Amino acid sequence: MNDLIKTIKDLDSIISNQSTILFLEEEIREIEVGIHEYEKGIKQSVKFDVIVVVSENSQDTNSPDFLNYEFLKQSLDSVLLNRRYELLETIANTLIEKLLEHNNIEAASVRISKLEIPGISGNLGCLVTKSK
Repeated sequence: MNDLIKTIKDLDSIISNQSTILFLEEEIREIEVGIHEYEKGIKQSVKFDVIVVVSENSQDTNSPDFLNYEFLKQSLDSVLLNRRYELLETIANTLIEKLLEHNNIEAASVRISKLEIPGISGNLGCLVTKSK
């Protein structure tokens, strides 16, 4: 959680002194990912933390560009749909590019963690952050 707070603060400082941040935190998915032979053909538990900085006009519910929370989940769903990835970094970059297509998203950060790695007691993953 402390890493997530630091990421949010870092994103906020990139954009402006005052921003609205939306997030999807600790979303667990069972997906096929990895370059090792033992990872092929099996699903692994992977945790996603998705954070976006939105523009000030994003709260106008009458705007066609209104950004709701479901957009974060739908973006993740579409990136993972029927695709096997070798690298977590590829998933993160693909998801960020999809998020940044939205007119009201100014920056995004995606943190992905594999939860059950043989020989590692903690999580292993990546964090990618981009702004427009």
